[in-house]
Amino acid sequence: MRRLGKLQPERECDEPMHIARLISPACRTEDELGLVYPIGALQRRDLVHALPVFDHRDFIARTFLRYHVRFFDSEGRIHQFHKVTPESFVLYGTIVTDSANRLVDFCVQSGSRQEYSRQLIRSVIAVLCCRETQ
Repeated sequence: MRRLGKLQPERECDEPMHIARLISPACRTEDELGLVYPIGALQRRDLVHALPVFDHRDFIARTFLRYHVRFFDSEGRIHQFHKVTPESFVLYGTIVTDSANRLVDFCVQSGSRQEYSRQLIRSVIAVLCCRETQ
């Protein structure tokens, strides 16, 4: 797997920022302290804590619902790419992968910068995701 540190998106924008969260597979029933939970409870807890961090909350929630079978025994990984300056916040898009870095779905911010955002997210997918999903 290639790391995001090797990504060189400066061709498309100046220093995009990246935030990511890991979401437990639904089959995981034991937490770090050894407490046992019902199937799916830890995944829901992770999503509740992760969603406020991201801008495409509805997209992320729908993706986990739509691909619930895939996320039953695979960790979900959510990545958001954006740029923050003192004057503005520019959101490029959000990518959801499974634990093997296979692309599940992605979302590009709409608006006047949509084509620009799409190019950036496609280049990130090329680096982030394994070859079989491209």
